[in-house]
Amino acid sequence: MKKKFDEAFKAKIALEAVKEEMTLAELAEKYEVHPNQISAWKKQMIENSSVLFVQKNKRDEEYSRLKKEKEELFRQLGESNYEKEFLKKSTSSCTGKIQTDRQAREETVSQEAMPVAGCSQQQRLLP
Repeated sequence: MKKKFDEAFKAKIALEAVKEEMTLAELAEKYEVHPNQISAWKKQMIENSSVLFVQKNKRDEEYSRLKKEKEELFRQLGESNYEKEFLKKSTSSCTGKIQTDRQAREETVSQEAMPVAGCSQQQRLLP
């Protein structure tokens, strides 16, 4: 039956192998793993150790890019909200003026349409 080892276990053994405080045979006996497997994990750790630092830098770059993008989106949202409020105020002031003008015209029309005592409609329209 083939044993499966998790990454943390492999890293722990490979790190001990890199330290060289114990021989591969001693590590193999301690962790019940074949010495060739420990050698392979050690080699893998040494070859791929530079990736740890590259990934960190890439994560930092990605974080910076996402942070700038977030700030830009918040700025655009703020501008959009400001424009929306401005348009609401300007539209309501225009709408209020239009409604006031409309009401004044309606009152004028309704007053003109009121029958004048003793006059026909044609006489009212004549100057």
